Amino acid sequence: MGQQQLLLLVIGIVIVALAVVVGIQQYGEGSQKAEVDRLTVEAVRMATSASAWRSTAVAFGGGRDDASFARFSLANIGFDNVTVVGNGEISADATSIRSVWNRSSAATYVSVANAAYTAEAQIYLYGPGPNCLAARTRRTIGGVDVFTPAAAPAVPAGCTW
Repeated sequence: MGQQQLLLLVIGIVIVALAVVVGIQQYGEGSQKAEVDRLTVEAVRMATSASAWRSTAVAFGGGRDDASFARFSLANIGFDNVTVVGNGEISADATSIRSVWNRSSAATYVSVANAAYTAEAQIYLYGPGPNCLAARTRRTIGGVDVFTPAAAPAVPAGCTW
């Protein structure tokens, strides 16, 4: 082979190697985003189930007129293996999700995280309407926890129990 052909072969190999490296990085970032999205969906499901429980009459097993969620538990919305911790509950399900329902303030929230604690979704439940859920997510980037948004979301207008 001539020098020009060898040069083209080496350049081709370098380009393919760079494409493989970029593809692996994109896959890693995409899978991490998919994990955050999965946790967010799970947290929204829990929060909307809690909101539905809160709007259901007591005669039907709900918690209408229970402003503090004092009678609420994760078992009410179908979660098993529940452990009470402080003002909240933790439930570990088959997909290794750690789910927390916190009742410590008016800004009660659901927090869901994966087993390795590299991603978390927090859904703040401020009231009965569909616009009264505010999301916050966390992921670990280079060993540093990054929250989006950095602070807990403010209560949306008209969203109080």
